[in-house]
Amino acid sequence: MAKDTQGIQRRRRADQSVVLDKKRYRGKLAVDGIEVDVRFTLSAKADCRLSFEFDAVDGASFMLLAKTMGRPGQLNGHFAIDALTRGGDRVTSDTMSLGAYQVNNDGYFIEASYLAATVTRVMKNGAPKPILKLWFRGFSSYRNSTVETPLGTVAVWGATKGSDSDEMSGCVAISAPSEVPDASWIVQADEFLRHMHQGLAFAHGGGLQTPRLDHIEGNIFKATFFSGSGYQPEFPVQYSLHHGPIIAALVARYFDQGPVSEVVWIALRWMQSGTTVDEVRFLTGMTALETIIESELPAKKGTIIPKANFKMLRQKLMDMVDHSLDLTVDQREIFKKRIEGNNKKSLPEKIDALFDHYKISRRDFPLTTVVSLVNLRNKIVHTGVVPDDVGIWGSIILVRELITRILLSEIGFNGRYCCYIGGRHDRNFPELPLAG
Repeated sequence: MAKDTQGIQRRRRADQSVVLDKKRYRGKLAVDGIEVDVRFTLSAKADCRLSFEFDAVDGASFMLLAKTMGRPGQLNGHFAIDALTRGGDRVTSDTMSLGAYQVNNDGYFIEASYLAATVTRVMKNGAPKPILKLWFRGFSSYRNSTVETPLGTVAVWGATKGSDSDEMSGCVAISAPSEVPDASWIVQADEFLRHMHQGLAFAHGGGLQTPRLDHIEGNIFKATFFSGSGYQPEFPVQYSLHHGPIIAALVARYFDQGPVSEVVWIALRWMQSGTTVDEVRFLTGMTALETIIESELPAKKGTIIPKANFKMLRQKLMDMVDHSLDLTVDQREIFKKRIEGNNKKSLPEKIDALFDHYKISRRDFPLTTVVSLVNLRNKIVHTGVVPDDVGIWGSIILVRELITRILLSEIGFNGRYCCYIGGRHDRNFPELPLAG
């Protein structure tokens, strides 16, 4: 009973804590050339979500704003807001949305939400060096060492005793190498943190929502708040107690070879779609594979014979179609388009080519297994259901494992990772040869 009471008290203290003190603002709300004077109170509690509480607006302003709300299904434009406190704090956003209007005896009221909004404050004491810090929700990571890079010192930390998926509980930060870095430092540091964000989401085993980005330089503190909710992780690639190797790999990859292709990270987001429907979970995994194939697999590895050799064969087939008297004009065009694709490898062959391209182990993936994954994909796409005699869970795990190996190869990872084929266990990457 005592433990339950203590837990309730801790949660109450967390609910009562604040990220942003409540302050009064005055400024403009604008859209499509319309500007309205607004006053509001702005604050953020421990959940790191901005709360705009608008005062009543006058009737004319209310009607102007109400006219901007479109019909359901129609794309609405975003509002911009720019407001100040008496002390000089500022909030700006160009992604505001008006979600509700209300009229009562006290006046005309609006409610607003945001995609991103920046709060700027002047601190009493300045920071010795510029810092950029990207916060996460639901992130656990245990006492990682800092890493020195050309852009400065990198630190990653998170909750050490577990974290609720929606709790702001970790970040990746970079501190500039000097008090006055190059003018492009902030842009380069931001790009690097985005790279780290994607890689840590991969290690985490689920999407990592970023509630806030802090930029501290001198005595100016800018906090950009992002809307969104946290994600429940599943199948982490590394234990939260041991993120050191993947952090080192992500840093080395970025500064030795540049960032990972954005399309590869898009494939990761396909895999981490967060659905609980197994058919969708499997199909998003297969879509992730196809995304990687189309963007990363060299063209020569996606053809049956070299393009130069196929060129002559294609022309002969085209000539046969052109001289066929039994075909209509439309039928000729259909056959010609199909001839163009005759040199492309099938999806199972393209997936098989990924193993050589990324130099990853074929363990657990004989060609028959790859073919069965593609056949299952086709059946679900065409019928919408899993055949009664097929257990889909093993296929879901196989697809995730293949994508995991591809991403580990992309970042140049070397060490132990979590494999889930046959139940979670640790494996080496790159995989060591099996003992004879």
